[in-house]
Amino acid sequence: MKQHLYKFEKIALGATQSSVKYAYENNIPMLFAERKEPLPVLSFAFDSKSLDEYREKLYLLSLAGKVPFCDNIQSMRIENNILTIATKDYRVVQVEFEEAVVFDEDGLTGLGPPEITERPLYMVLDWFNVRSGTQHEYHQIELGTNFVKYIQFYPSERIDGNHNKKDLVAVSVLTENQLYDIEYSEIYVKFKVLMHMREAGIVGAKNGLSASGKPRYHQLKIESDSRGIRKITRPTYKDTKYLKFNYATSEWNRASET
Repeated sequence: MKQHLYKFEKIALGATQSSVKYAYENNIPMLFAERKEPLPVLSFAFDSKSLDEYREKLYLLSLAGKVPFCDNIQSMRIENNILTIATKDYRVVQVEFEEAVVFDEDGLTGLGPPEITERPLYMVLDWFNVRSGTQHEYHQIELGTNFVKYIQFYPSERIDGNHNKKDLVAVSVLTENQLYDIEYSEIYVKFKVLMHMREAGIVGAKNGLSASGKPRYHQLKIESDSRGIRKITRPTYKDTKYLKFNYATSEWNRASET
């Protein structure tokens, strides 16, 4: 069976916030192995419109035929100006290009050794359902340490209608070794979050009155829901005849540096 060859003058590689913006503004095709959407709940790093703008631009690119493989790419390999793509439905296609602007190396091989090897860091999002302690004035508690840098509170999506009850996400920046260290696991995140919630004066649900007439409260209670992990560092490559590497500061870089 003859292998299909696509030909483009210029392409963007990656589906980050920066690459979607670049592809949209320059009206060029975008190819990626993994979509990396912004997370608008993290107010320290994003404004509330980021996710909507990202999805709108990606949708418009798709309508214009500028996302030729959508989410169907399993992996990509570059050799000179030829990109060989393995799709999730077990096809192999090739793309010939004059210039590729690289925003994300995940799922991409054939680049050779980097000019500067990265020391990987990961943004870790530990999501918790709050069972007791949902009502308080806080939107965010900033701790200034890489292990639980921020505790972000947001209106619970588990409850319908208008309400003032909050769930939370704890945001950490961890090394690769720390990802597999029990002392940086979800249970230790939970202990640290509860400690800082208490220090902030957040209390559990009301539990009647004491003998002196003062209100009593249940203990704070949070339950781990899920953990999300995203690498926020990249190796540094030198531009070549066909490849240009775009290291525009992303929302993840800013979050890791604050």
